[in-house]
Amino acid sequence: MSIELLTKAIKVLPPKKAIMLVGPAGVGKTVWSSTELPLILGIDPGRVVFFYPAHADGPGDITGYPMRYQTEHGDWITKNCPPAWMKHDSPVLLIIDEANRGFDSVMNAMMQLTNDQTYDNIHLPEGSRIVACINPEDGDYLVAHMDLAQRRRFAMFEFAPTTDETLAYFARKNKNKKVLAYLKDNPIMLDFNHYEAKELMDAALKTGLGVVPSCAAWETVADTVDAAEAAHYLENKEDKAALILAIEGLVGTENAAAISDYLVPGKTVMSPSEIMLAEVFEPEWHEFFKNMDAPSATLFFESLNAWASGLKLSDDKIRNTFAANLYQALKNLKPDILSNLNISLFLKNAAAGGWCQTLICANAQIAQLLASTATVSTYK
Repeated sequence: MSIELLTKAIKVLPPKKAIMLVGPAGVGKTVWSSTELPLILGIDPGRVVFFYPAHADGPGDITGYPMRYQTEHGDWITKNCPPAWMKHDSPVLLIIDEANRGFDSVMNAMMQLTNDQTYDNIHLPEGSRIVACINPEDGDYLVAHMDLAQRRRFAMFEFAPTTDETLAYFARKNKNKKVLAYLKDNPIMLDFNHYEAKELMDAALKTGLGVVPSCAAWETVADTVDAAEAAHYLENKEDKAALILAIEGLVGTENAAAISDYLVPGKTVMSPSEIMLAEVFEPEWHEFFKNMDAPSATLFFESLNAWASGLKLSDDKIRNTFAANLYQALKNLKPDILSNLNISLFLKNAAAGGWCQTLICANAQIAQLLASTATVSTYK
């Protein structure tokens, strides 16, 4: 479910209905809930309160602990004293993080609170909202089971931002452009399609220390590369190896090896997606492709192939823009490089009816250019 659709759904819920976001670790549930959701709900972002059931000693951390009070008539009664995190005089957004990781008694105490924002004599200020974040009960996480009665207290949503939404978030936060270029060209490596790409998951778990990537981990990678660039780590082999080791510890062995070619000092990495979908083929890009050597061309067009293979070319504008820009790129390559690429990539892709064949049909100039370098023409 995209964030755009999720936002629209949340806006029409009754004000006291608690929200539950379900998603894998590191996908961004807590960050989004604490930074974006308050604005959607009309709550001051400074009025976000966190409660962690896993840290609770018992239900008293929600209900408060009993204390004796003397009434105005002199009678002694027992009432719960609200915990500090519940005592507020204006609306708050209460985030119950890792809501299915507490003791059973704590989770049961949450049931009444999440039902109508009250517990006995304790209540949240009028206008408050509650959102819980959990990992799914799919066997991959050591979480408690939430029964139907507990779940019905919430409007439950899958939290699964699209790759474009996540990369747009990284861009808004001005994250490292080299890291963004790698992720734009290899979007499935962001978090293996929210861990649904089982072959990639299994391979990562069996490689090295079994580290798998996440959106949160990639944000840390971007900050790590920023620090490495500031310390000139990209300028010598030993320091760069240390950076790659750090990246491997964050997003796994395969990602660390693949991103290495993007980590070139003083060089802005050209992203295939950025170039191929641009409305104007920039003048400097002509020089970029004219000066491209064989290894750089192989890297660029292999990345382009991985990206294009997942692109929806049924959209006329995308298809025609891609075709026009690809032609401009190819015609600027050195003849020997274009010939090698033609044999190793384009012929195979076209023969398999892939994206290259689609673009050839959209732009006859590509077919003519590639046919001029092919020993046996297969382009029509």
